[in-house]
Amino acid sequence: MERSLQYSFWMLFEQRGMSVFLLLVAAAFSTGLGYSTASPLWGMVVFGIFLLTFWRTFVPMSFEINNEGIVRGTLGRKLFVAWEDIRSYRVQPTGILMFPHTDRYPLEPFRSFFLPVPKELRDDVQSRFALFVDRVVDL
Repeated sequence: MERSLQYSFWMLFEQRGMSVFLLLVAAAFSTGLGYSTASPLWGMVVFGIFLLTFWRTFVPMSFEINNEGIVRGTLGRKLFVAWEDIRSYRVQPTGILMFPHTDRYPLEPFRSFFLPVPKELRDDVQSRFALFVDRVVDL
């Protein structure tokens, strides 16, 4: 029985380039809309919508990977995903994308769960996935 692996991840600091890019896109679109409609209110509304969409960028998340599954903690709430619920997974450059089905279908990214993994823990996390999940999906 392996020990549980616990770590924290905060995209704002772990992936600064992507975080800055998302903020610049939000600022550009909201400024452009505010300017084109001559209403700063619409620009602020669009910026707020972007912030709501990218909210996970701005808050720290904690993860625990154990023999039962994966626990994600965000803002005091916990989400548990059992190993039995993960039918397949795909290794990405910044983490692991987990799927509830083994077959590929067009809307699978909307039903998936992404586990961001720091570079120093990537090998350990991948070995745990190889132990508990049967199928790796190729790109």
